[in-house]
Amino acid sequence: MTNLYTLAFVLAIPGAAGDPVCLMQRFLRPHVQYSHPHVHHAGHVGHARHEYHPEHDAHSSSSLVLTSAKGDSTASSTRSELSANVEGYTASLATTNQSVKVVSGRNASKGLWVAVMSSSSNLQKRHTIRNTWKKFDRELNGAVEVRFILCSDGYSRGMRNQLISEFKTFGDTITLDCPEGYYHGLLTKKVYATMMYFLNQVDHRFDTFMKADDDAFLFLPEIYDAVRQNTAENFYMGQMLDPEEPFRSPDHKWYEPVENWPDIWPRAASGSGYILDRPLLERMLVNDWDNTKKLFLYNEDKAVATWVKFEVEQRDQRVEFVDLPGKDGVPSTSKPLLIYHHIGVSVMNCLWREVAVRKLSVDKCRS
Repeated sequence: MTNLYTLAFVLAIPGAAGDPVCLMQRFLRPHVQYSHPHVHHAGHVGHARHEYHPEHDAHSSSSLVLTSAKGDSTASSTRSELSANVEGYTASLATTNQSVKVVSGRNASKGLWVAVMSSSSNLQKRHTIRNTWKKFDRELNGAVEVRFILCSDGYSRGMRNQLISEFKTFGDTITLDCPEGYYHGLLTKKVYATMMYFLNQVDHRFDTFMKADDDAFLFLPEIYDAVRQNTAENFYMGQMLDPEEPFRSPDHKWYEPVENWPDIWPRAASGSGYILDRPLLERMLVNDWDNTKKLFLYNEDKAVATWVKFEVEQRDQRVEFVDLPGKDGVPSTSKPLLIYHHIGVSVMNCLWREVAVRKLSVDKCRS
């Protein structure tokens, strides 16, 4: 009789009914400490399966640059050295009205939660990440947690069984109630659902969110060190791209209709991997939800940049833009970059074996 009552309780969890992947996650993740969900606005409660509503459809640098944005950042900057694992990369802080020196500091209490966007067909990529850069989390002693994000939409029974088996084996996948895909804003919706999951379900000791792609290699110790040393109240980190014209051709991969966004793109972090602090996410997705829901753009990384832009220009929030060294492929550099994007399984294995473990030059992994 007790077992029947227990099952009834689980099935009554909003968003969990009938989804075996979600049920397995709730039964098989005892090591994760969940914070209490908060209802931020009607119909938007953070659960593992986050529901969507119809109204939702609406070049890299080799230096680490800190830019405090407030309106358009055009004033002078000062230089300061970042120590520890990012030694050798310089940093500058630019404001609209004065030069401010970045105060070097370490906040050991900061935790980084990394959400890797994946899909049911990318099992090999997930295995490769588990066997390479995800291993960095062991040396970071729980300060960084890496999870693979999947959507529940459209899976066959066989695929669901495979995902359940993968979760039982590794315990590092999260399946959300969102449509799987890339085009026409599907990835934007997935990232939004992931951010809401982070705000409502992930322990608050993880005060920093990172989105990454499953074809990217992340040097987590250096990335975490950049986060830990940052003293800004709000920050937006990643391989920062300069403002540029959107692609308006419907057959282009990065097509954005004029009616979605008529202007040039604001400065944006590449979708390979970007980082935002929890309070900034709360302001964008909760306090300013009416604005954010209008900007579920086709391009996910640009959509996030427009959300940040609104906070800076309309809410007068000071957000520090941090340029993390990153590139597509593996260019020749004197020091390893922090993010390598659009790389295959063999290159990812090479970066781990030759660069991360053996400390050899990245030239060993150039194709």
